[in-house]
Amino acid sequence: MIHVAIKENIYGGDHYCALCGEKIHTKFGPDLFLEGTNHIICHDCGRDHNPMLVEFLELMDKAGSRLANVA
Repeated sequence: MIHVAIKENIYGGDHYCALCGEKIHTKFGPDLFLEGTNHIICHDCGRDHNPMLVEFLELMDKAGSRLANVA
């Protein structure tokens, strides 16, 4: 079983999904990783293994965008 975790992404930039190999552009901040590693995974693979975490990340991103517009 594959376990997914949200961790702070300190790398940013272009990476490859640790599960499917798809090239993804990441940014600093919360992101999806294989649990217990620093291996980033894409949101599509995240949806396959833990859709609630992906939904949570997307909600956090929307909330952050809205707060930035208010400031």
